[in-house]
Amino acid sequence: HWADTNPSVAASGERHGRSKLTEIQVLEVKRLRLQGGLLREIATEFGVSEATVSLICNRVHWKHVA
Repeated sequence: HWADTNPSVAASGERHGRSKLTEIQVLEVKRLRLQGGLLREIATEFGVSEATVSLICNRVHWKHVA
């Protein structure tokens, strides 16, 4: 895929057309998880899957958000 070879051009984060979260929400997901929040509860609160929460917290998705 062209974005794999040109990551600076690829839309990421909120600019990605299919993004369900904002950067502020991602920071909140990370904060809740660090405080011991359960994946299921965080996922339900933000309307995403448990896998998405896990990928965010493991810096696979949204890795540009500290």
